[in-house]
Amino acid sequence: MSPQPIIYRSTYPPKPTVNTSIFTHLFRDSDVYPPARPAFIDAATGCSITRGDLKRNVLALSDGLRNQPIVPVEGGRRPLRRGDVVMILSPNSLSWPVALFGAVAAGLAITLASSSLTPRELSWQWLDSRPQLLFVSRSHVAVARAMFQIIGVSEAEAEMRTWVMDDIWSSTPSRATTDCNWLGTLFGDPGASEERFDGTGADETVYICYSSGTTSSHRGAGSVISMAWSVFESIKRANDVTLAILPFYHIFGLIGHLHHSFYIGAPTVIMTQGETDLPLPLIGMGGEHAQVNALSP
Repeated sequence: MSPQPIIYRSTYPPKPTVNTSIFTHLFRDSDVYPPARPAFIDAATGCSITRGDLKRNVLALSDGLRNQPIVPVEGGRRPLRRGDVVMILSPNSLSWPVALFGAVAAGLAITLASSSLTPRELSWQWLDSRPQLLFVSRSHVAVARAMFQIIGVSEAEAEMRTWVMDDIWSSTPSRATTDCNWLGTLFGDPGASEERFDGTGADETVYICYSSGTTSSHRGAGSVISMAWSVFESIKRANDVTLAILPFYHIFGLIGHLHHSFYIGAPTVIMTQGETDLPLPLIGMGGEHAQVNALSP
């Protein structure tokens, strides 16, 4: 007879989980904070997106993802469906929260790819997580195209599955996107309702992280909706401006910078990889405190 497994339980009391969608819980009380307050700020330029604009852009994108035929299938295209997977490949940027929460509000699962991956490394994650579309920064379009070539996807299909996410936070995008699909063209109704995940629906997978303590090509760490919320529910601290130093594709950066800071109403200064000069004028907004939200061990 094989020995029974031993379950080691924490000496601390269990934290309650939230049985609803991340978007529903994260944005349901968003009006507690002024909608004109900056939610995310770009460290390099000082550009920002307010809490109100973020919510409108997120819902507009989610509406388009669910209703516009964009996924290539035999004989045509179809809209994205609840439970479909999309991949994000991009350095930290103001477009990240719009793309991420837009996908969450549409009921999708998101696989997060390191922006330092080679095309071959990226192909392993693509084949393993099986996303329908790729949301990518313009700087990484060449990597995406090389990845599709490696796995034998035709150039025509690759173009249909590739959507550039630059500037989707802005109502007046500055970069031309004539040679690529641009996520901003999918924006629909900013007053649309999100896809609901109440009760047991909160146990569905929402984030599939491949750069969170995993070391091989096929070890995606999946996070269910309720678990992802519980990670940061207990660390509330008001009157902060946070520095987003960690990459958003890592679970620490994802939860700490994109979720927790927004939840407590703290503006987040987004830093891309490689920045060394801290944007002190941006950090010192209104005399508030600056904190580094999370650092990877």
